[in-house]
Amino acid sequence: MTTSAPAGLLVAELAAAAGVGPDTIGYDERAGLLAPPPRTSGGYRRFPPETVDRPRFIQGCQRLGCACATSATCCPFGTTECARARQIRLPGI
Repeated sequence: MTTSAPAGLLVAELAAAAGVGPDTIGYDERAGLLAPPPRTSGGYRRFPPETVDRPRFIQGCQRLGCACATSATCCPFGTTECARARQIRLPGI
C-alpha cells in the first residue's frame, strides 16, 4: 500500500521557482516571514504552490530598501505589502 505525499513544493523546488537559494527559504521561515508548511511523514516540508510569490515579494521590498521585509511584525506571511512599500508607492499605481 502506498500513501501519497502532501501536495506542494519541497524547499529546493520552492527556492528554484522563486529565484532564491534554499537557505533564503529556511531563513524566511525561521524569521516568521513564511507560514510553516505541512510536512510529509518523512518530515519534509511541502510548501503550497502559492508560496512562490512570498520570497519574491520579500526580495522586492528589500531591493526598495524596505527593512521591514526582514520583520515578521511589519511583513507577516499573508500580507502583500509592507509599511515602507505603502509609504513609497506612487498614487494610482
